[in-house]
Amino acid sequence: MAVEDLRVPRDRVDTITDFAAVERFGVLSAGGADAATAAVVAELADLLARGELEVPIAGVFAHDEVRDAFREVELRHTRGKLVLRP
Repeated sequence: MAVEDLRVPRDRVDTITDFAAVERFGVLSAGGADAATAAVVAELADLLARGELEVPIAGVFAHDEVRDAFREVELRHTRGKLVLRP
């Protein structure tokens, strides 16, 4: 899905996985690229597997609900991550 399909300003999109999209679409990657090494990913996977790391999910939204997800973020009351799914 292209950033245009999201219908939100590019400076409001922050990718944590698609670092090529930063240059290609002009979106953000605040902090994620700095920690995107195999060692960091392996450590996080190990912590998750041992139950020592919890990632709270505050909500799951389909891509066509991205505006609803952004409204949730703008309320600044979200506790946990918002996930966009295909």
